[in-house]
Amino acid sequence: MRRLMILVMTMILVGCAAIQPYQQTTNSNDSVDLGVLSLASSVELYLIENEESIIASLEALNLPVPHIVFEATAEDKKQIQCLARNIYWEAGGEPIRGKAAVAQVTVNRTADDRFADDICGVVYERDRVKVRGRMRTICQFSWTCMAVKNKEPKSNEQWDDALAIAQKFVLDGTNLPELDTALFYHAQYVHPRWAKQMVRIERIGNHIFYREKVKQTGIYLASNN
Repeated sequence: MRRLMILVMTMILVGCAAIQPYQQTTNSNDSVDLGVLSLASSVELYLIENEESIIASLEALNLPVPHIVFEATAEDKKQIQCLARNIYWEAGGEPIRGKAAVAQVTVNRTADDRFADDICGVVYERDRVKVRGRMRTICQFSWTCMAVKNKEPKSNEQWDDALAIAQKFVLDGTNLPELDTALFYHAQYVHPRWAKQMVRIERIGNHIFYREKVKQTGIYLASNN
């Protein structure tokens, strides 16, 4: 199995060598440069994007398909999709840094025990809270409570940016150091009461990002509501 794994990875590396590394484009007024994927991440992304053709090639050569290789990438593929959708629906019209900031908050939450421990869990997390004597379901990210949650993102520049940023965060562990304590944000045109309990970090595009003054327990909302 080890020799077969080496053969498969060699085939993949040869294939990757013919592909130009992805370079994140930025607007002229955007200082964020997400750079290119590392070699290891490029190989994994190649596996994710070309799984069917790689399997077909192995079968054509009468080689057993090492499902363990693809199983190892399945979870990352899922997390990339969840993060990309959150970036797209929450910050599709934002500058690159604004998109990356939403990704940062999402990833930051996975390390906090008040939230889910993986990206998909964080994105689709819901809470039951009492509002004026009645129980309501509150989505942490508002789009997941809206009809758009069932829509496929359009294949356009906004989706391409969201997907590329998600790949960098999930596969390469990219982060924005200035936002590594940010767990919350809201659109600049709303004024949620919870923001008064937070420390404002900065405004990026149409979103304002916050960290906590003191770590507390309870329910926090960081959607655009």
